[in-house]
Amino acid sequence: LLLSIAPLGALPKRLDPAATGAGAHAIAAGPPPFPPQPPPAHVRSDVECYTSANGGDYRGRVNVSARGHACQMWSHQMPHAHEFFPSPHGAHDGIGAHNFCRAVGQLGRSSPFCLTQNPRVRWDFCDVGPRREHFSAPGSPS
Repeated sequence: LLLSIAPLGALPKRLDPAATGAGAHAIAAGPPPFPPQPPPAHVRSDVECYTSANGGDYRGRVNVSARGHACQMWSHQMPHAHEFFPSPHGAHDGIGAHNFCRAVGQLGRSSPFCLTQNPRVRWDFCDVGPRREHFSAPGSPS
């Protein structure tokens, strides 16, 4: 059996995610970085999966608080006015026209929560399940 090893310059090419500016589409040779980074929330096979200790990267669909209160839409100011507005890469990442639990702002420093639809209960933490050590890519086991 004769094995052939490709020369270094013949390694597969990939987009370089670290490239910026005019060279943002630069090509880099070599294997992907190790360890692999978790895929963004929009490409995860299990949206209920999160890895950060406070659930800051949770992008699941739980919309009832741990005590059973239905969550208020983040895009609504009733029954509770708030200052959580969408920001795709900032302190309010994950907030939008939905009522899913998120870990944002001062309240989200410890766990995902939501504003509730109950006028007497402003907010409550959510039970979004345990955190995981890693994510799986679409089509692979979690």
